[in-house]
Amino acid sequence: MRLNQRILASLLTTFVLCSLSLAILGSPTVVASEPKTLPAAAPEKKAQTPVIPAELDYFPDQVFWRIDKETTLMADVLMPKEGKGPHPAVLLFHGGGGVIGSRKTNLPIMIKLAQAGYVAVSVEYRLAPKYPFPAAIHDAKCAVRWLRANAEVYKVDSDRIAAFGYSTGGQLASLLSLTSKADGLEGDGPFSEQPSHVKVVVSYYGIYDLKDWHKDGNFLARLSLNKFLGGSPDKLGDLYAKASPATYARSDGAAFFLIHGIEDDLVPCKQSEGMEKRLRDAGAEVRLMTIEGAGHNFSGEFEKKADVATIKYLDKVLGVKRIEKKTVRRDP
Repeated sequence: MRLNQRILASLLTTFVLCSLSLAILGSPTVVASEPKTLPAAAPEKKAQTPVIPAELDYFPDQVFWRIDKETTLMADVLMPKEGKGPHPAVLLFHGGGGVIGSRKTNLPIMIKLAQAGYVAVSVEYRLAPKYPFPAAIHDAKCAVRWLRANAEVYKVDSDRIAAFGYSTGGQLASLLSLTSKADGLEGDGPFSEQPSHVKVVVSYYGIYDLKDWHKDGNFLARLSLNKFLGGSPDKLGDLYAKASPATYARSDGAAFFLIHGIEDDLVPCKQSEGMEKRLRDAGAEVRLMTIEGAGHNFSGEFEKKADVATIKYLDKVLGVKRIEKKTVRRDP
């Protein structure tokens, strides 16, 4: 009987930890709906893919790097049907502490961006512990180079590319802007003739100083960091600094828009506050938007507020002009 109790307790603990681990996904929940009918040549999609609006073209599972026989990295592309382009583009990176997550969870924000006239590209990257850092940033940089190499195919303006990320995805988006080949994070992926920088970074509850997050975060934060980087900062201090966007703050990177919930108890708001100060002190263009009452993983009105502000900011920095539709009053 005592043995059965121990087994039950172990199973219960595993269930709780698995449930808690979902909190570090860092991406909004996909609304269940019927899938869009795709061409016969496209891979079969899962039944709970949100409906793609009729005015958009969806190109899922676009291969951008065949690393080896077992590892192929893909991106999903969503773009406006109308207009010759070239359109500004946004590459999106999911959260998950570098150990879990899927690019498919980015589809809701992709739809909003594509409806606003952007080419939205959700990027897959390798996860730890099988692929610890710097594999993820190598993949992210390769995705930017691939998009530039295929700019005509996807009607993308190579001079107007932004990066967007949730949580750990915000870390990757930030590293894209702030690091160069001299920092040793470019990787050996294809399209090396193309640059991997971006013009704008939008980061929702991002992680910028990994050593501080290891110290201030909860059990899940430390667990994911230990897997993502291969150990604790006591043993790998230099690697923690190399993986932290705060290390590279400079004036000639992208414009930054940081959004963070005041009540975030997984990634403290001080992460964004500290990053804003570092960027501002370095002379970079940066804006911090904090949301009262919001925790990690925005939803509802918090998500709507952040997404509206994001598109407005992207429009401003990337020079997108919108024509306001005026309602014509007709007398009866």
